[in-house]
Amino acid sequence: VSGPIGEAALELSDLLAGRRKRARRWVEPPSRLDLGRRLAADERVTAAMDISDGLFLDARRMAAASGVGVEIEWERIPRTRAAGTMLKRMVDERQRIETLGGGEDYELLVAVRQDEGIPDGLIPIGRIVNRGLSLKVGHSVRPWPAAGHLHG
Repeated sequence: VSGPIGEAALELSDLLAGRRKRARRWVEPPSRLDLGRRLAADERVTAAMDISDGLFLDARRMAAASGVGVEIEWERIPRTRAAGTMLKRMVDERQRIETLGGGEDYELLVAVRQDEGIPDGLIPIGRIVNRGLSLKVGHSVRPWPAAGHLHG
């Protein structure tokens, strides 16, 4: 991925609960156009998309379109300091997962040929596997989260 995940969902939740007056990251997501252009020309990149509907839903879509599986490691998902603090305060694991899968992050999700190195500007969070979807949390594997935004 190209940057922190979950901040937009946390800001929106705080905004709707009256704990915040403005959701900056949700309203003004970062531009990844320059990075996207650079990655489009990089032969190591095999697939890419923006994370607009949530990390887990968009990773599922990328894997399905590519005919592969994906394994994401919870601890490797980048977060801002504020998001990390908020996530630690959440008691319910499902709520933490839904927050990181909430969407509107507009970071890039990129598949890269691993043996050729990771392009600058990307943070590895998992790997492509032959099939299946798995979320590794510590030493255990959790069912793939249903978190994300489905357009109706």
